Amino acid sequence: MSTNPERYDDPDAARERAETQAARAIQGASAWEKCLPQVKALRDKVVADAASAPFSEARVGDHVATLAAMTVPDRNGEQQTAFDAQREMGAMRELPDGYVHEFSMGHDVTLLQLPTSHLMNWIWGDTYDLVLTIRRADLARGELSRVKVQITN
Repeated sequence: MSTNPERYDDPDAARERAETQAARAIQGASAWEKCLPQVKALRDKVVADAASAPFSEARVGDHVATLAAMTVPDRNGEQQTAFDAQREMGAMRELPDGYVHEFSMGHDVTLLQLPTSHLMNWIWGDTYDLVLTIRRADLARGELSRVKVQITN
């Protein structure tokens, strides 16, 4: 959760920050996309092996070793990796990270926020986050039928 609550009081500033984050995510995604052919080839091999032979822990170990040997082209080293890991992690928090249209400070809470993830192969909007919000009172009563599903913008 942000320790800077005023960032949610200005929708334009929140939108600008979200757009900056999205641009950085796109840059990071290009490095991950270079690995996708290797991952697809490994997935195809796993499927073929599963269809052609009985289960083998040794074969699973070989597939895991192949996956572990794959490397992402270095963009900004540890800094880029840390950004990608943090950016693509889901979160449960009170306030959404970014601007959502229907959110009332003090009255609503964020149940779950899932960012666009090239690792998980899902994209919300252009590169934004999927946010599930609910009224605080509904959550206190355990009434989950009015959860709102939104995308940050």
